[in-house]
Formats: sequence, C-alpha cells, structure tokens
Amino acid sequence: MKTNYHTHVYRCGHATGDVKDYVEKAIEEEYKEIGISDHAPMPKYLTDRMKMYELEDYIDDIHYCREHYSNQIKIYSGLEIEYFDDLHDYYEKLVDKFDYLILAIHQFKLDHKLINTYKMKTEAEVEQYFKTLIKGIETDYFKFVAHPDLFAYRLNWTPKMETLTHELASVLEEKNIIIEFNANGIRRGNRTIEGEKRIAYPYKPFWDVIKKYDIDILINSDCHDPLFLNDEYDHKAKELAEKWGLQIIHFLFEK
Repeated sequence: MKTNYHTHVYRCGHATGDVKDYVEKAIEEEYKEIGISDHAPMPKYLTDRMKMYELEDYIDDIHYCREHYSNQIKIYSGLEIEYFDDLHDYYEKLVDKFDYLILAIHQFKLDHKLINTYKMKTEAEVEQYFKTLIKGIETDYFKFVAHPDLFAYRLNWTPKMETLTHELASVLEEKNIIIEFNANGIRRGNRTIEGEKRIAYPYKPFWDVIKKYDIDILINSDCHDPLFLNDEYDHKAKELAEKWGLQIIHFLFEK
C-alpha cells in the first residue's frame, strides 16, 4: 500500500518541486495518500526554512491540489517542525491550520546554546536530544516523530543510548505515538562513523530496542524531489523494516 507523509517542497530551500509536482508524481506511482509536510517557518531559532510570509501560500497550494485531484488521491496538509518549550502558542496555531505536525529534532537547546543534531559529539548532547524528543511527544501536538534515530549520524551505539531509547520507547508506547522509519538516511549512502562504515540511519541497534515495545512504525520517503517517491531507496527501506521485524503501518490516520 503506497502512502507517504514526509514530503518537502521548494519553499524549504533545499528541496525541488511544488505541491502539484509531488501530487502528480504520487498519482503516477499509484499512491493512495500523500501528506505534504515541508519544514515549518520558525518565529525564532531557525531561519533556514520556509519564511513566515510563505505559510498561507503553502496552505493555498495544498488546498488547490485537494480540489483538483480529490478523485485520484487523498491529500493531507502537514509541517515538519522542531520542538522548543517556549513556542507552545505557535504550535497551537499550527495544529488548528494543518492536518498534522511532525516532530523532528534537527536542532535543540542545551545550556542556552543551539545544538545541531547532525554534529553531536557528547553524551550530554545525546541525552538532551532524547529529553527534547520526549518533551515534544508529551505535548500531544505531533502526529508522529521523524527519523528518531538521527542522533546516530556521527555516533555509534553506547549503553547510555540503549537506556535512553528504552525511556523514549516507553513514552511512545504510553502515548500511542507513531515513529518514522526514514528512507532518506539510506538515500544518503554509507558514512564512516567512528571507524564503522554504515548508513547513519535507520540505525539497527535503535530499532532492536523499539521492536520490543508496542509501537507503530510508518515508513516514509522524506522526499526532497518528486522522483524520490517510490524510488529504490523507498523499496530498500521497506525491505529493511520488514527484515528487522518492525510493527509497520501504512496509513497515518485510522481507516
């Protein structure tokens, strides 16, 4: 069953294609549903995103496609966004405007500094990454968590990571929150990480812990180009998730 709920458009500045391009490609590939979920504009902290003044046009683009393609595919409106504990008023406004929000921690605060998840080096940073994820999950603003194993981009598994993953999994199970198995990590290819050559994410030690819990897993392309829909890396992600014995679902919203 073909669906995708993690889909970027040109407005974020590092993707190509507009909403219409992704919708038409999804129809061509016989998708049942697609969720458009570009990086949300941020009132502070992050600037390499869609600009605030673009938000209404982005919404209009999605509504246009809903009107013109409703007999061919189900289209949902979404945003991918970081969690900061002083932006609750903003999240509440977005929840009212969109079908869903995705929680994704690309940057977070530690000791009054912004930490880039892709550049984490210390155990304290990893611990704060997990704490930020859990705080975001507990707000109930977010429908699912994107690439939760992004912490492994430069770091290999440690006993502390295992403990933190169990803590995260307990919260996910209790809150009944979906997490994402992200094909874009496979698309990025192998990296040498602390002497080990592997894809950065999906990261098997993380998922070996997750599968011990009752947690639904949604496989997403995280596409930044319409051609990424149903590409070879999408297929590899599905094969890998099945091989690792994960609890896979296909639809974000109940059927």
